[in-house]
Amino acid sequence: MGCGLHVLGEAIIFHSLALAELAAALFTGANLFVLLYEEPVLRRKFGAEYENYCRRVPRWLPRFKSKLD
Repeated sequence: MGCGLHVLGEAIIFHSLALAELAAALFTGANLFVLLYEEPVLRRKFGAEYENYCRRVPRWLPRFKSKLD
């Protein structure tokens, strides 16, 4: 993901549509790798423990709790 963010930053700085498209391809590739390979392997390896982890932890963006919770 870090590489995709770097390329996206360059796309913005240089106003480059080609770099923006490359960043989109990198993000898509990373997401597909996680969804189609990494998560199924972890489910097979860790079973219910990984399922519980997935319910508690979001995939990409953190959940912020207020101090009132």
